[in-house]
Formats: sequence, C-alpha cells, structure tokens
Amino acid sequence: MHGPLMPVLGHGPPNMKRYTDGSKECKLIAKILDNHLEGKKWLVGDNITIADLYLGAAFVLAFQTIFDAGFRKAHKNVSAWF
Repeated sequence: MHGPLMPVLGHGPPNMKRYTDGSKECKLIAKILDNHLEGKKWLVGDNITIADLYLGAAFVLAFQTIFDAGFRKAHKNVSAWF
C-alpha cells in the first residue's frame, strides 16, 4: 500500500500513473475489508489480534493521505476498525 506514496514521501521520481493506480488498488482493498468487517469489531473473533495490528499498520499512510473524509464516511466499517 505504500508503493504509490513513496515518490510523495521523496523516495524516487514522481510518477502520477503509479500514484493513481496504486491509490485505486488501495481503495479497492479497503472496500473489500469494509465488507468483511460488516457487523464485526475486529478482523478475527471478538478481540484484537496480531492481524488487526499488522493490517492497521499497513493502512496508516493510506488513512493519512489517500482516504479523504468522503471515502471514510462511505466506508464506515473499515474507518471504525482503524
């Protein structure tokens, strides 16, 4: 998920196509996760697990840069989980 953001963070030359394609892929993954989290608080079971921590860490930059307020509002399950 960090692939499209690396140039934004100063790692490598800017590549708008890579950013756009990567952002779309990241949003698609978030939509799948949002569906999975319907009616659930955590990824697996009733308590936080290493799966939540691992995937949550992978989503930090996306929530800081790619997922705007509209996206977060439309995907309430993944936003509440994060």
